[in-house]
Amino acid sequence: MRKGYLRITSLMLAVFTVMSLCAVNVVAAEDSPDLTNAGVTPRLNNGADVFSSFYISSDGIADVNCEVIGCAGLTTGIIIEIQLQRKGLLWWSDVDGGYWYESFSGVTGTLNETVQLTKTGKYRAVITVTVSGTGGADDVIEDTLTYEY
Repeated sequence: MRKGYLRITSLMLAVFTVMSLCAVNVVAAEDSPDLTNAGVTPRLNNGADVFSSFYISSDGIADVNCEVIGCAGLTTGIIIEIQLQRKGLLWWSDVDGGYWYESFSGVTGTLNETVQLTKTGKYRAVITVTVSGTGGADDVIEDTLTYEY
């Protein structure tokens, strides 16, 4: 009986030790367009906050929005590219009229587009933002948002 308790205790100690070694602390940043005030930010050369949204109304109108706010004195240009896709049986297909590209010189850029969908199903907006500036190589930020209609 004593061996059984010793085994269980040893096993529990081993599990606890492994779990404590795998623990990771995470601290979330506040939403702040000023990167110097954010608690945790991704490591970017040219600094930018990207806000994106994707919604499909009950009438089948897809609305995709992407707003980029760079850093004054650091960001010099922004490119926003959006591709709308529909899930087929096995893969994603591009939606007709669902590709947009806009280039902005300066610190901010916003791209808001809509398209009328002809079929129901699962859709996604693939958003690629390229931020150039004086901080080094261009930053490429990708985001994929899905919505079922």
